[in-house]
Order: sequence, then C-alpha cells, then structure tokens
Amino acid sequence: MFTSLRNLILALLITFTAGCNAKPATDLIYLPDKPPAPNFSLKDMDGKEHQLSDYLGKPVIVSFWATWCPPCRAEIPYFNRAWDKLKKDDIAILFVNINEGKETIEAYEKNHQAINPTILLDESAGQLYNWNMTGLPTTFIIDPEGRVAYQAMGEREWDNDEILNCQKEWMTVVAFGNRNVGQSMSAVKGNRQRRVRGSLTREEILNAAHDILRNQGPDGLSMRKIA
Repeated sequence: MFTSLRNLILALLITFTAGCNAKPATDLIYLPDKPPAPNFSLKDMDGKEHQLSDYLGKPVIVSFWATWCPPCRAEIPYFNRAWDKLKKDDIAILFVNINEGKETIEAYEKNHQAINPTILLDESAGQLYNWNMTGLPTTFIIDPEGRVAYQAMGEREWDNDEILNCQKEWMTVVAFGNRNVGQSMSAVKGNRQRRVRGSLTREEILNAAHDILRNQGPDGLSMRKIA
C-alpha cells in the first residue's frame, strides 16, 4: 500500500517509462473524439491565477511534470527551445508542476536549468486525476476550441518542427475563420484517412488551411465543409 502520493506517482512513472532512455520520439497520439480539455485554475510562480479557459482561441501545449522525474527533466531543454520558436506565434506552453512547491522549483532552476514556459503549480496533484493521467511526463495539445487533440506520454522532442508546425498551422486556420475550425478539421480527418503514427500529417493540416482560404466568403470568415 502506498504511503504517499509521491510513491504512487513514482510507481506509475516506472510502469510506462522503463524504455524511455532511448532517443526521444516525435510521435503523438491523436484523439479522434477531441474531448473537452478539463479546465483548471492554477497559480504561476508569481502568484497570478491562470485558467485554461483563458487561452481559448489559441493552441495550448499543457505538460504535466515534476522535478524528481528524470524524463520530465530531460524534456525541459526541448520545451525551452520550443518556447523560443513559438512565443511570437500566440501559442501557449503551460508547464504544470505536480505536487511540489515554488521553493522546490526555484531550487531546481538555480541548481540545474532554467525553465522558459509558464510554470503553474498544482501542489495538491488534483490535475493528475482530473486529466486521468497514469504517469509523468504527460503532455496534451489543446486546439483553439479548447479540445484535446493530441496526447503524449513520456519524453518527446518538443522542438522538432514535425510537432511545432501542427501548432503554427492551426493558427493559420484560426486567423481565417476560427468559428469553423472544428468542422473543417473534422472533415479533413473523415475524408483523408492516411495517417502517420496515428495522427494527421503536416501536409493534411496545411491543405485544410489552404482549402479554407480558397473558400472564404466575402466577410473573410464563412467557410464551406471541405469535400
């Protein structure tokens, strides 16, 4: 029987990260039903409250991590570089720390490495259950309509262009008609069945954006369903 939440999380972590010492992957798990992302209200390192719903209208990468988790620590340089690449594109990266306090994170940054993305504190570890996670790190990519589109468990190479371009191209779609992004992307998924590692390819997403641009109405917002 577990005597602490940390022991529980550590056991779950070991369960699925036993083979994570290899080169980090770039594949993501596509969630075809796109469930609504569970909202949260968490404070950052300066005490400012952040709600996930505040980020509607833009893609959000939400990563759950802890300083004691080896693959979480290994991901930080990738996330730092991803943050540098995405910060001008109105794409948010939220680094949700599980079950640790501000002082622990500050000590980690001082002794090991700085963290560029916005750090949020979940000291009660409530989000571990709200998001139905089985280990750390776990990362979710939220589309501009607040739905979970992709998930990754374990270390990923987050600064890889194969991953980042999906986020940037979502913003292209949003810029030219965010009221119908969900319908358009669903149509792409339904009619273009070719998958790469269980997800839509970069070309498929980009083609969707181009189709939208070609079929705008005079107001620049209306779109027809992609055939």
